[in-house]
Amino acid sequence: MVLYDGHLIPEPSIIGEYLDANLDSGPRLIPPGRDEARRTRFQDRMMDLYFNDSIASLLFQSWKPGEHATGS
Repeated sequence: MVLYDGHLIPEPSIIGEYLDANLDSGPRLIPPGRDEARRTRFQDRMMDLYFNDSIASLLFQSWKPGEHATGS
């Protein structure tokens, strides 16, 4: 995400924090309660660290030509 002043916010978790802090309308991305916010941040981090790599691997694997796609 690039702000109007050219400042770059490249990480999705930080983008969510920025939007919650700077927009008054719409649903909050991070709950206002401390425990709920902590759990939300934990789930976000777990997705980034463990789930995302597995999904990316599956996606890239699906892009590889299969045995039947060789044209033989």
